[in-house]
Amino acid sequence: MTEPISPKHPKVDEKVVLHVAKLARLKVPKEALLETINEMESFLHFVQQLPSQGQDQEPSDAGKSLSRRPDLPRADAQRELISLSAGHQDDFVIVPAVLKS
Repeated sequence: MTEPISPKHPKVDEKVVLHVAKLARLKVPKEALLETINEMESFLHFVQQLPSQGQDQEPSDAGKSLSRRPDLPRADAQRELISLSAGHQDDFVIVPAVLKS
């Protein structure tokens, strides 16, 4: 069983964000590090509260929107997502071979 997140655990810092980004094969620009740190800490705080809620109880922040922006399609979203991938060429993501034939 995984130990719950507590104040005893290290805070999210630049090193943690870069490690998670590497595992997820994402590029995090230096200018986005602070915002990403804040978002990860906010997410961990939210998850930390989940075990303390009874199954029949509603979370304390029920009704609050978790979205930071409207969920609207953007014309540039595909190109932006492709540009964030570890490898890409034109409009395609390059994925390394996992299985060898």
